[in-house]
Amino acid sequence: MKHLARMITGVSVLALWASSIAYAQGRVDNVRMSKQPDFDRIVLDLGIDPVTAEQNLSTDEFSLEMSATRPTLQLATEDKLNRMRVYFEDTDTGGSRLVVDRGGRNVRVFRLPGDAGRGKGDRLVVDIGRRGGSELAIPGDATRVPLGQARASRRSIPEPEPEPAGFVESTPAPVPAPSATPPSASRTPSGRTTVDPPPGEDVWVLVRAIEIEGVRDSPSLSDLQDLELPVSPVNGGFVAPRGDAPVQRIPLRSLTGDDSGRRLSGTVLQLIVETIAAAYARNDKLGTKVDIRRTDLDNLYSDNSDGRLVIRVREASQRSAAR
Repeated sequence: MKHLARMITGVSVLALWASSIAYAQGRVDNVRMSKQPDFDRIVLDLGIDPVTAEQNLSTDEFSLEMSATRPTLQLATEDKLNRMRVYFEDTDTGGSRLVVDRGGRNVRVFRLPGDAGRGKGDRLVVDIGRRGGSELAIPGDATRVPLGQARASRRSIPEPEPEPAGFVESTPAPVPAPSATPPSASRTPSGRTTVDPPPGEDVWVLVRAIEIEGVRDSPSLSDLQDLELPVSPVNGGFVAPRGDAPVQRIPLRSLTGDDSGRRLSGTVLQLIVETIAAAYARNDKLGTKVDIRRTDLDNLYSDNSDGRLVIRVREASQRSAAR
C-alpha cells in the first residue's frame, strides 16, 4: 500500500463485489504476477464464460481491451501493478482495459486455453520486457490475441512520488484506550506538518465524515451506518485488528468521532468496503459493487481536504442479482 496517493491506478481503489457473479461479457477471476529473468508476467485467470480480447500498441502505451468487467483488486496487488506502471480501467462498452505505460519496454500478450470440464476458464498472459530488451516471441502452444482498433486510455500514469501521510488535526478527537506510543511528526517540502502511520500501516488519513452514495432500498442507509466494525485504537485513530491488540466494535456512523475526525488506516478502509459488501450479500443483492474511488481518496490527501470519505455503492439490478 506504499505510495497510495499515486498508487490508485483504476477508477476504483478499494472495491468488493457482494458475490462473484458471471456476467454475459465474462469476468476476470484472479490477477497473478511473477518476475522472470527477461520480463515481468501478469496472468489474468478468466471465468468460464467467454471473454473476448484484443490488443493495441503504440510507441508509449500498450492496452488489452476485454469484454470482461474490471477485476476487483486487493491493495497489495494494485501496489505491485503500479510499480510495474500498469493499471486497469473501465471502458465505455461495459468491459475493461489493461494499460501498460511502455517506457521503452516490449509487451506481448497471448491466450492459453482453460479446462471447461473442470470449471477453468482461459488465461490471458501479459509479459512486459525489460527496458531496451529484445522483442518477446509468442510461445508455440499459445494463441495470439488479435489486434484491435487503437483507443486512447482515460488518463496517463503519473510519475511515482513520495507518499503524503495526511494531516495532523489541530484537536485530536478522543479515542477509547488510545495507544501510549506518540505519533512521530515531520514536515513536507511545502512546510505542512504530517504524521507518520502506525507500525505495519502505510496509509493513515484523517476522516471527518463517511458518506455512502448510491443506496436505494434494502439495506437502507441507516442499516449500513449501524454496521459495526472490529477495530483497534492507536495514535488517535483506528487500524484493523491484528495480533493481541485490543479490539472494539464501533458502528460505522461513530467511526470518525466528532467534527475533528479520526485517522483511519488503509486496512480499516478495506474493512469498511468489505463490511458493506457483506451486508448486500446477506440481502441477496449479488453483484452489488462497493468502492472508494481514486478522486475521493485523493481528496483526503489534498491541502484543501474537507475530510469526507465517500463510499460508492452500485446496487445490482434484479436481473444481475438473479444470476
